Amino acid sequence: MEHRASREDQRRCGAAFEQLASGQWTGHWAQESCADCKPRRGRRATQQMGLKRTEPTPWSRGNAPPLSDLPTRTPSFKTGGGAVTPLTATGQVYTSEMKNFGWLLFCILASSGLAVESSVTIAGTVPGTLSLPDNAGGKLPAVLLLHGFASQKDEVGDMYKNLAVKLAAQGIASLRIDFQGSGDSKVPFKQMTFTNQVSDAQAAFDYLKGRPEVDATRLGLLGFSMGGGVAIKLAANAANPVKSLALWSSTGSRSLADLEAGSRATAEKEGVVDVDLGFTKIKLGRAFYSSLQNQNLETDIGKFRGNTMIIYGTADPLSGNAPYFLYNLQGKIQNLVLINGADHIYHVLTEDKSESNGVIDITVNWLRGL
Repeated sequence: MEHRASREDQRRCGAAFEQLASGQWTGHWAQESCADCKPRRGRRATQQMGLKRTEPTPWSRGNAPPLSDLPTRTPSFKTGGGAVTPLTATGQVYTSEMKNFGWLLFCILASSGLAVESSVTIAGTVPGTLSLPDNAGGKLPAVLLLHGFASQKDEVGDMYKNLAVKLAAQGIASLRIDFQGSGDSKVPFKQMTFTNQVSDAQAAFDYLKGRPEVDATRLGLLGFSMGGGVAIKLAANAANPVKSLALWSSTGSRSLADLEAGSRATAEKEGVVDVDLGFTKIKLGRAFYSSLQNQNLETDIGKFRGNTMIIYGTADPLSGNAPYFLYNLQGKIQNLVLINGADHIYHVLTEDKSESNGVIDITVNWLRGL
């Protein structure tokens, strides 16, 4: 990584502690590779690494700035050693000028390795697909992929399936699972709860960690939408040796509260409620809504001490969670990638898949650091 801080940047960097302590911020682009920024990690540093205010404002979880206050710029890329690496500045934006980036990075990342996939059943009830490189030698880094609400292990538009192939090409194993009630699960969907999803994910993580092919010190989590909330819960558990956490369009506490408010009253009264999601119709039980109560994913993510990458489309209503996550993060590396105009699923179901391909390729490139 390379960061050449200007004298102005260095001056801002040096004054950041005092500015942040008084609730004022000048908007310096903090980077992991900036020598002036490195000593200033922790909660104040995360404010520095992505949150921008133009006037004095006391910082608290309750008044974290909206997404529109996050700094944005077109990401820069440099080549070296046969790789294309995004700079680690928080606030990267995948713009229309980068439509071909996904294809470029795919060609660079591709290798002769192929994914060897096998179906597994974890804890007797959790279906999964284990993907391993066919030419692996030695212990492998591995990633657990957690799907979104009412989705399934391959994810919308096969995003997780395609991701697993590209991870395997880089020598990274992966496990993607179906939560209770989803995909190949035999459990009725109405029995699904957020708590059960966390339990399913924990069982899958323990299974992956114990695989003989896997290096238990090089484990990552990726969560999509509600799967992001589940991934945060696992990462917050200090007993789980999670090195890296990636979030795609992740839910937050406010998103869960909105979901809970929608049909909770009916579920409480009748025990089950029919919900039309547009792409599918489901039944949710009373226990599901109860499991959403008292969840604080922003506090949970603050307990994680590993590396974090968060990706949102700017047209995704859930992107409003980003400032709250950044404010509470205290990990080693925090990256926020904003994709201009992308929706919750990065337009993966449209003919133009440049956004979804970009999300996959940026994620693969980042996870190479496991």
